[in-house]
Amino acid sequence: MLTACAGKPQRTNPLTASEAASFRVTGIEVQTKTARYVNARAADRKTVLAGDIQAKLRSVFADRLAKKGYRLEVEVTSFRLDNSGNAAFGGAFNRLMGFARLKTNDDGKLVAEYPVEALHQRAGKGLIGALIVASADSEEDYYSSVIEKFATAIRKKTTE
Repeated sequence: MLTACAGKPQRTNPLTASEAASFRVTGIEVQTKTARYVNARAADRKTVLAGDIQAKLRSVFADRLAKKGYRLEVEVTSFRLDNSGNAAFGGAFNRLMGFARLKTNDDGKLVAEYPVEALHQRAGKGLIGALIVASADSEEDYYSSVIEKFATAIRKKTTE
């Protein structure tokens, strides 16, 4: 019998494990000015995307908000949003991409940077599957899901 020796997975977080486990966030800023909106549905959310991500991040980092710590700055680089019609007849492929950066409060020095990507995919198979998917999900569901996944991915990347 052969067994493989696998060590602990290598950490990719530039923060030490101790820092990642305990850092605090003093503020959250989301920037979407340079984002590429891949399709019309994504572009329709252009004016609310930053605020919606910021609100979700405040919720996800609620236990880390404090007066002393790092600023969390998020830059959205690309956004695609499909709807249930796309899912029913070929697949909805919702993607939010960008970077999360932790910076010092006093001088804005970059402490850590994390590439972040969130996907929400759904596909219906055949006519019955198409009808089920189209009736069960909405564009709003896809939008909320991809934002939730993006915020959760940022939390995971910064704290592990």
